[in-house]
Amino acid sequence: MAKNNNYFAYGFQSTLGSLGAFAVLGLVAALGIYLVMSSKDPVTGERQTAKFAIGAVLVVVAALPALPYFGLGLLFDDLTNQS
Repeated sequence: MAKNNNYFAYGFQSTLGSLGAFAVLGLVAALGIYLVMSSKDPVTGERQTAKFAIGAVLVVVAALPALPYFGLGLLFDDLTNQS
């Protein structure tokens, strides 16, 4: 009976770990969005190119794991619409 508790604990910790990985990607995306938004100086209106580029790269890196889902969804939509 004690073995089952270990399996439940392992499953629960694995689930928390995978959710934590998605949370980290969300934080990376939020940081990228913040950098892009704050890259324009409010006083002079001049854009800080380095801050903008780093923010854009962070947003793209955070979106990379989700791209296969969107690509497969578009592929299957295209396949189902053919007559």
